[in-house]
Amino acid sequence: MQIYLLNAGLDSAELSDLEARIRTKIPNLHRADTLEALRVDRLRSDAGEEKPYVLYPVRSSAEVSFDQLMDTAVQYREFCFVIFTSDEISATHYKRLVQTGGAEWVSTQNAPQEIADIIWRRTSPSAGPGSERRKAAIATFVSSGGGVGNSTLAAEIGVQLKTSKGTRDRSVCLIDLDFQNSHICDYLDIEPRLQIHELAANPGRLDAQLFALFLSHHSSGLDVLATARSRSSPFELNVAALDALFAMVSEKYDIVLADLPTSWHAWTTPMLSVSGLVVVVGANTIPSLRAARDTLEAVRAVKPLPAQIAVAVNRCGSGLLGGIAQNQHAKTILRGENIFFIREDSRAAESVNTGVPIGLTSRVSRLSKDIVPLTGLIAGLHANPK
Repeated sequence: MQIYLLNAGLDSAELSDLEARIRTKIPNLHRADTLEALRVDRLRSDAGEEKPYVLYPVRSSAEVSFDQLMDTAVQYREFCFVIFTSDEISATHYKRLVQTGGAEWVSTQNAPQEIADIIWRRTSPSAGPGSERRKAAIATFVSSGGGVGNSTLAAEIGVQLKTSKGTRDRSVCLIDLDFQNSHICDYLDIEPRLQIHELAANPGRLDAQLFALFLSHHSSGLDVLATARSRSSPFELNVAALDALFAMVSEKYDIVLADLPTSWHAWTTPMLSVSGLVVVVGANTIPSLRAARDTLEAVRAVKPLPAQIAVAVNRCGSGLLGGIAQNQHAKTILRGENIFFIREDSRAAESVNTGVPIGLTSRVSRLSKDIVPLTGLIAGLHANPK
């Protein structure tokens, strides 16, 4: 494998400093004067030979537009893989660059480690599509309105997955994507540790060590990624940060449970499209059931469609014999849907106050029993290669 550092206009001192830092991670580094010279060498070489990597430093003061860099990536992608280094890049530009299939970007400050990570991901046998690296099955919980118990349901299912005999050995991660009103960690009585602003500012620096710092661990064995609540202006996660986060999560876990906020964002659609299962959560009232039906229509408008779609009708009343009261409303409004009815549980208030999930205090509770079929559906999911 050939790795070149391009002399792209840095002064000699800057270039030498960058080269010295990169050599700490990549000793077999060569200098290159132009991409055209590499293109000519490539045309003369064996067609089956691996394409070289070219590290392309971009000066912050350089009069080079992003479109010019895009043109470079497209023009030379058949002959080399270009890794641009600069102080910063917008999420939009990052996405466009990666979509060329011939380029990546790293921050100048963390260039040595990030370059090494990119090359490892591209050359490792476990980094390809359908491989062990993309092994996680993703189940996404979508709220049809506020107060339907979306987060509580996701947390209880996560705990049940980690405490049930058939799934306790599988690694499970619960991600709360509500960055303003997150309360998953309150329900589980653990400390939120995800610094989402830090990740969004520099997605490329997410490595295994930083990811470990972002994780919260529950006594059941469930891992949680959640932020502390913030009443400041709503935070909009960029797609590059979400992609970096889920690339890391998919590498490390068998099952991922994603808890989405009620409001939809720019990243909601791509999140749904890679889910093996989308669970729309509503309550057993006419207005909430209609809202669930509208949410289902929005989910089905996503292209490509999620693999499976289900509805969880939460906090249902109980009939005289313990069954679901007034379930005909749901069956009528949600006709043809895969519906899971979950009864209201008297232990819920105590669970919220103590920070101990119902599934850990009583396996015979109504909620614990009612979520078993939904937990089983999630346990049977396979990794989604998309």
